[in-house]
Amino acid sequence: MKHNSGRLDKKRGKKNVRVLKISVRLILILFIGLSFGIILVRMILQSKATKLSMNNEKQSSNNLRHEDKLRTNVSRIIKDDKNFPLLENEQRFRQTLRSCLGEACLTASPIDRPRIALLSPPHPIASKVWKVLLRTLKDKSFAEFIIGSNAIPYGYGKSHGLTRIVRLVLPLRLEKATFALAQSVRWHCRISHVAAHTALLTLDLSDNIPPRRLIEQALSFIGLKVDHSILDRAVRDWNTTIIPSLERAIQSSSTVNARALDAQLQGELDISNDLRKWPCGTLWVKKDDERALNRAAQMVPNCSAPYSTCSVPRDKCEFNGGGC
Repeated sequence: MKHNSGRLDKKRGKKNVRVLKISVRLILILFIGLSFGIILVRMILQSKATKLSMNNEKQSSNNLRHEDKLRTNVSRIIKDDKNFPLLENEQRFRQTLRSCLGEACLTASPIDRPRIALLSPPHPIASKVWKVLLRTLKDKSFAEFIIGSNAIPYGYGKSHGLTRIVRLVLPLRLEKATFALAQSVRWHCRISHVAAHTALLTLDLSDNIPPRRLIEQALSFIGLKVDHSILDRAVRDWNTTIIPSLERAIQSSSTVNARALDAQLQGELDISNDLRKWPCGTLWVKKDDERALNRAAQMVPNCSAPYSTCSVPRDKCEFNGGGC
């Protein structure tokens, strides 16, 4: 009986070994299959990600090429078209434009949120630029935006109640009349003086800068960062509104007396020592012209605006109709 029992135990042991070997083999097969499956899934996902990335890069490249084409068209009209060259002294004027972008620039606010001014001499294109810029913001409640054309009161940053200023510069030929050019140059003179102390960004549409970069620059300056989809929509908006408007304005100005405008510009730069002289010239030019008077009223410092104080006699004089 003991002999038979030993033989049974031996058989059972061999059977258990075979079962164990089979189990190990099955586990190995399952492990290899699972590993192969994971590798296959990773390869599929990586392939899809690569394809998506290539599509995004292709779309981005197409967008940039489209922007470059539009930008080149406008640049050609502004810089190369014989019917619309830049004024001879315009580059000299543009070199006087100042910004304040460092940490030393004042960014105070009289309220519990930033007050950001979007400023330009009166022109329909400026209004369109600000609309495109503000449409990129899902929530505008983080700041108070002041859109206008009134110059900033003098006062070393303590008189205007603004946290940041974005100043827009258009080609001077768009002014068409000598009085309008003189007003715009003097207005920019005042804004550049404010850049001596207050955070200020200058956006010059005469520069050959892609719309995407202009929009990003402005949004970054006011303290925002938007995703690419919002930026893409803003660029499309810019390309369908700003660029065509700018082209039409430039083409409609092709018959303007460029020599008269340039002579006025040179005189403004000479008498102000390239806009360094303080205070800047009065905005009340040609007081016998109703157009000039209406435009000046839109450009002088607004002494009655919220948080605005006119403590310098020149500002009070300008606000009350000139004659300074």
